[in-house]
Amino acid sequence: MDKKKMGNFIRKLRKEIVGSQDELANLFLEEYETYITPKAISDWEKGVSIPSIDNLEILSKIFSKSMDEILEGEEFVIIDYKKIYFIVDNDWHKEYDSDTLEEGRFNTLYANRQRQIIKINRRFKELLLIKLNKEFSHNEEEEFRFLFNGFYSNSDYGIQEYLTMDLNDEYLKFKNILKNCIFEIRNINLEEKYWELQKLYYKSNDLHYNFYDLDERKFKDNHYLLDRFIDLELWEKDLLLATIQNCDPVLIKPDRWGSNSLKDYEAEFGKEFNLEQVTKDTIRFLIQNGAMLNTYFMSFYHQTKIERRIIDRLEELYDLCFKPFILSIFKGEGKCDYYKVENSKKNRFIKNYYYPLKDLFINKSVDEIYDILIQNDTIPEYIYLEQAKKYNIDTAQEEKYWKADLNIHISYFVKQWEKFKEQERKIEEGIEEIKILGEKLNQGEKFYYDIQTEYIGDTDPYKIRDKIIDWKNQIDYEEFLFNRNEESTRELLDNLDRLSVTEIRRKYFKIEVIEVE
Repeated sequence: MDKKKMGNFIRKLRKEIVGSQDELANLFLEEYETYITPKAISDWEKGVSIPSIDNLEILSKIFSKSMDEILEGEEFVIIDYKKIYFIVDNDWHKEYDSDTLEEGRFNTLYANRQRQIIKINRRFKELLLIKLNKEFSHNEEEEFRFLFNGFYSNSDYGIQEYLTMDLNDEYLKFKNILKNCIFEIRNINLEEKYWELQKLYYKSNDLHYNFYDLDERKFKDNHYLLDRFIDLELWEKDLLLATIQNCDPVLIKPDRWGSNSLKDYEAEFGKEFNLEQVTKDTIRFLIQNGAMLNTYFMSFYHQTKIERRIIDRLEELYDLCFKPFILSIFKGEGKCDYYKVENSKKNRFIKNYYYPLKDLFINKSVDEIYDILIQNDTIPEYIYLEQAKKYNIDTAQEEKYWKADLNIHISYFVKQWEKFKEQERKIEEGIEEIKILGEKLNQGEKFYYDIQTEYIGDTDPYKIRDKIIDWKNQIDYEEFLFNRNEESTRELLDNLDRLSVTEIRRKYFKIEVIEVE
């Protein structure tokens, strides 16, 4: 209970409804046969003392307010929070007419949504910080409940660490978790307290600052995204920078979607699309606005040394590299002939890659396609030209434009080509391993140590975000600050224009290997 707040409320109501303190004392005596001195009323209003239950009941009648309202020092107002935080309704945009895709309407929808996200994030934080110092008033409680139920959920960490009651209502769970957490963290500083509170809940996807929001096409002339970014916590900025380790900050690359897409980009920005430069510019923006390289947020490898039988591994490698397999040859009219064949590079190509790749080559036999594939690391230029002719693409225009048009049609084939090359690389490594293990077996050894490698992380920005949020929940605020590498971040910023993106990732976003016993 905030006695000063209650006193101010009594003073306000007294002045509005009754008049002076003497007049209020007289009203107590004349209407309710209760003797109260003006001094007692003055003490109530200063927060020196509080009215008794009987006097509260009389004040409630005089002021036409509930006793709870007087005790809390505010009127209980019925607020339609659905109107204040209207994106809680997934169909909120329907209040606009059918022309919502018209440019002006669409921009209004976008602006309203961005303003709402800023408003919700700021208010929820504000209420959390209030809760650290005192119990909510009735109105604060109602607003907090609405925000939580509409845009947040209990985190696994919060439930495991602080939930002490068997509750079905998610908000009541959160209240219980919050109360127990606040008690546990009562002796640490404010920044550390807020850090711990953030572990207790998840934001809805709508409230997150998505990695692809950093795309310069979204940022152009769009102060809302910048406003939202500035509002982010430091760990959220570090999260976005860490995502560069595995992801390009451009979801739709214009050079993959045809010459018109590429030309539109050039017209809008007055420059050629260059993924290298876009990525560097994104890194620069993140660092200059508070993000740092955070080693704790980077993906890594777990490597475990495991003793294994040599004969078991040789069997696995034999199946991969040498074991004959069944090859089906299509004969038309839904009929196939089946042959048991040698596990050779050519037969593997026929089994797994001939049909996915054959349309990349015009009037080429199986043997011809295979020869081209093994003689070239990448697709030869003349194949690109043949495909361009096939799709009536004008190769007289600049190469970047006709190849952008062609990418729409052949990106699948490029991936299949790369998959074949990767498969054969693994088989070559397997054959070398067979030689090494075979020699060990001939020397009488039965066991060897295998390094089992597990990748901890992801290559999808949204899954990376979820993993980093879980990792963050495992450390305290001091550990978070300790893992922010200011020196490396400054060095990265200085070297940004001197290194390629590949070099930057190898040096500053290196995927560490952690050996596990």
